[in-house]
Amino acid sequence: EDNALPPTPASFREYMKMRDQEDMPFGNLPFIEDDGKKITQSVTIMRYLGRKFGLYPSDPEGLVVCEIVEQEIFDLRNRITEACYDRFSARGRFPASEKGVFDHEHLKLNLLRRLKERIPKFEKTLTQPFLLGDKPVYVDFLLYEYLDQLKLFLPEASKVLIMFLVICQDSESYPT
Repeated sequence: EDNALPPTPASFREYMKMRDQEDMPFGNLPFIEDDGKKITQSVTIMRYLGRKFGLYPSDPEGLVVCEIVEQEIFDLRNRITEACYDRFSARGRFPASEKGVFDHEHLKLNLLRRLKERIPKFEKTLTQPFLLGDKPVYVDFLLYEYLDQLKLFLPEASKVLIMFLVICQDSESYPT
């Protein structure tokens, strides 16, 4: 059952009620409910579903590779977040800008530079149809989600993204 809430004030009030329920760990969205238990946090949900449906590595080496790629994806995702929010607004001069103020475009360029540095590492790691072989694991879905976010956030960076997307060309055919 999909309980997606539309972005309305009434939905926000509904979320605030759900958030404070005792069975809602930390009150976060998204959440899933399985066997009467609510599970929050995106990655926790992905790991849980991965274990439940056989999309979680069973060997220690595969798990380490998944965890490394998972954290690299988070590092890159954080670059998108940093480019969107001025976390230094109360501290005066913005340290990550040539202008000394919040500079969205400058931070987007930093993200592009970082992507150009990381793409060869992803190419070296992603040599099979999926991260660990012929079968997807939960991290393949995280990577696909990040690539989808990148396409929306940096549509003008098509050359860099095309190189990055080629790595995961099979991701569009993931089983649903």
